Amino acid sequence: MGVSTNFMLIWGTKLPWHQEFADFYEEKYPQSAQGPWILFDGMRGEYIVLGVKLWDCGDARSGFQDGDAHKAIDPTTLPALEQAYKDHFQREYPQFSYLMFSNFQLHALAHFS
Repeated sequence: MGVSTNFMLIWGTKLPWHQEFADFYEEKYPQSAQGPWILFDGMRGEYIVLGVKLWDCGDARSGFQDGDAHKAIDPTTLPALEQAYKDHFQREYPQFSYLMFSNFQLHALAHFS
């Protein structure tokens, strides 16, 4: 078994692991394929990232061939993306809407799964 490695740029919030939300999401996911994008640290259970994935290199195991091509990001669109994401999240997960209280930031991270 190999490890998938993705480098990503995300406009969102990175939170400590939240087991209750992770369990709820796992139960709801099959019914909510159109839910907001969420990244779980499935290997170590240290964090959850909520937000808009702006760029993903693709999996390093496949030579990054499945990733996004280079694209410029217009910073003036970020507030609208944030509001749309928060609205969508709150509609899908109203009992966890308090997770959206933190301000979004730009996150560049390597994610292993």
